[in-house]
Amino acid sequence: RSIKISAEDIDALARIMHAEAGNQSDTGKLGVLFTVLNRVASPGQFRDSIRSVIEQPNQFEPMNGRKSVFDLPAAPDSTRQLAAALAQLTAGQLADPTNGATFFQNVSITNQRGTNFAATEPVAVIGDHSFYRVIRLAP
Repeated sequence: RSIKISAEDIDALARIMHAEAGNQSDTGKLGVLFTVLNRVASPGQFRDSIRSVIEQPNQFEPMNGRKSVFDLPAAPDSTRQLAAALAQLTAGQLADPTNGATFFQNVSITNQRGTNFAATEPVAVIGDHSFYRVIRLAP
């Protein structure tokens, strides 16, 4: 499914990438970006726009207590440039490092909180994040 991406979408993606993976590699930041895009591309399972996916309640921890992705701090230029690299997607030059994931977590954090949903194998691990196509809560 083709996804239209506006300048506002790039800003929103850069903000959530920085909030979720600001301390990770560029590939780790791209993992967050692709998780959002994979959700947008899954009609009926998730919301149908970049902003609505990011702003859906209880989906991205940095959004807790915020109504708008634009309430998150602006991302640094390097992350904004990475988000803007989306043009490469249409040319097929940017592969999905998450293997189609629609969920991710930092297992060390979720284990401490008791919210680990890794009762299934991740489809990718990038830095501190594990990526999943489906999730089941750990018993």
